[in-house]
Amino acid sequence: MDILDEENIQICQHTYTGRITHYGALTNMVFQNYNVRLEQYMISVPSPYIDGEQK
Repeated sequence: MDILDEENIQICQHTYTGRITHYGALTNMVFQNYNVRLEQYMISVPSPYIDGEQK
């Protein structure tokens, strides 16, 4: 990360906002760069417990 010190954490080059959407078997995370809106990351995580006895 590009944070100079912990007291001024809001002063950095890259800040992302985003959302998390949870479905039964999948969780989607979408992050968008606050300054450059064209830069976007999407992470999909499958549920490891979908076939388990307990959820």
